[in-house]
This record gives sequence, C-alpha cells and structure tokens, in this order.
Amino acid sequence: MTQPPNVITLDMVGPAIELTPEAAHEYFRASMRVVPILQKCVINPMEATLKMLPGFDVDNPPKPSPHVFRHTLDDVLFNVTTTATTKTPSYQEVYDDLRSYLKHLHEEKEAGKAVPCVRTIDGNLYVSLDDVMAHIREYKARVLESTISQSLEYKAPGQLEAERLDRLVVPVQNYGLLMPGSGTMYVRAVNFVEEAKGRAIKPFEAKLKEATGYSKANIPRETVPSYIQVGDHLFYMQNIPSRNPDYNGIVNALVYETETGKVTKKTGELVLARDGVPDPRLESYAPRVRDGETYVSLPGIRQRIETLTLALTKHELRQPITPFPVV
Repeated sequence: MTQPPNVITLDMVGPAIELTPEAAHEYFRASMRVVPILQKCVINPMEATLKMLPGFDVDNPPKPSPHVFRHTLDDVLFNVTTTATTKTPSYQEVYDDLRSYLKHLHEEKEAGKAVPCVRTIDGNLYVSLDDVMAHIREYKARVLESTISQSLEYKAPGQLEAERLDRLVVPVQNYGLLMPGSGTMYVRAVNFVEEAKGRAIKPFEAKLKEATGYSKANIPRETVPSYIQVGDHLFYMQNIPSRNPDYNGIVNALVYETETGKVTKKTGELVLARDGVPDPRLESYAPRVRDGETYVSLPGIRQRIETLTLALTKHELRQPITPFPVV
C-alpha cells in the first residue's frame, strides 16, 4: 500500500505578465495550487486558532477594550487585537428606511390625512426636524447589536521576514494545533502566497481585464460578456457596470455630529439646521421655526437626499473571471 506523503512541495511560480500559454500555466499553478493549499492548510487554520486564544466572543467581550493578546511561536510574535464594538445596521437600511418614511409622510399629507409632524407653511409642506432625526435614531437603536472585531499582526525575525524561497516544503500536519515549527511556516506561507500573487495572479488577471477593452474609464451601460482564449485555455469574463452609493456618507452628511457637539466640516446638515447654524447647504431645507420648533421643507429634504445620492455614488466596473483550463 502506498503511504501518504508527509510533506507537500511547492515550487514558486514563474512570471505571468502576458497572455501566453506559458503565462496561463503559471497563473493556474498559482491560483489553483500554490495559493489555495497554503491558505487552507496553513494560514487559515492558524489564524482561526490564534483568534480563539484570547477567549473572547460576542457574549464575552474584552473589558477594557481594545485588548491585545500576545503569543510567541518560533520567535514569531503574534498580536491578536480584540475590540468590543457595536454592529450597526447597514447604512443602506437606514437610508432606505428614511426615504420610505419621508415618502409616506408626503403621500399621507397630500391625500388629505392628518399627519401630526407635517404642517403647511407659506403654502408648502414642512416636516418637524426633531421628528425626522428621532426617527433615524430610533430605527438605528432597534437594530444595534453588540459584537467584537479581531485583527492579527505578527513580527518575525528580520532574516525570516526577508527570506524569499524558490521552493517551499510544507510538512503535512494540523497547523491549527500551533505545534513547534508552525510560526516559522506561517511566515513563510504568507510570504510565498504574496510572492505568487504578485508574480502570476495579479498581472495575469490585469492583462485579461485589459483585453476586454473595458476599464474604469470605459464602463459599459449594461453587462457585456467577454471570451478570451489563451492557448488552449478559455476565460469567461463579465464586464458589469456597478453603481455603489456611499450610504454611510449620505446618512452622515445628514445627521453626523461630534460627541461634544462641536461644529466641524463633517457636521450633518440636519444638525446644522437644528442648531441654527447658517450654511449654504441648508437652502434646500428652507428651515422655519413655528411654535418653538424647527421645520424643514418636506419636498426639500427629499430632493436633498437625492442630490447627495447622486454626488456620493461611485460608478465602478466589476470583472469577475471564470477560467476553463484544459486539463
């Protein structure tokens, strides 16, 4: 019976900077052998175990926060930083909810229904500023969730960090057990992966994308497929136009405020209107004070949100690659 090998030998890939059969071969070696083996067998299991060592989780966050846990393996110092944080709703949820709420108020009032927070001023519909800001706060509060975030860094001896290998011999073992030798292997695996990506994966994929004729400066109006043959290998690519509104930026442009209440360049427009701070951006809101309460134009705030959305939306190009190698 053939005994299973106790080591995996990985040779560093050659350069893949042009769309040639030889380059495609190196690309496949990097993307389908070298990188996934090291990620799945060495890097991922070690990082998972190292992040478990501090003993923190959602139900047991660090106090005080952040907490730095140090663990040394083979003269490699690993620092696991755990931070107690609040998982907020996606800003798209806040954005969508606010737009729906303002639209509902507008439609209800135009239908002749009584809407306590909306009144007519100078023939135009106005909404209570306190009501709008309270609605945003209450929506966010309902979906707040405590969680933790973790990051991992390491510091290796200079000679190990600077080492560049043409071949990496990986003993077959459970690296999640953090056995002797695993610290050195982790550093070598990380460096080997980065080298392979830099030599073959990143430049080859850049050439594939270039060959489609599409780029950030030339984004199609709709998804366009591309088929690129390199030697006997076929690459299927999608050129997908993508609109990505910065929902975080839009919401903060409306309601961001510092803990001290100090007005800064980032202070939200609704906060400025509430505090009576003059600003050219408030023209759309046309703030009015009635009975000691500040109101803003209902059509104006809706239009301002659309203007912010247009200004803070990035037009991007996504180009996912599906390879069909000849095996």
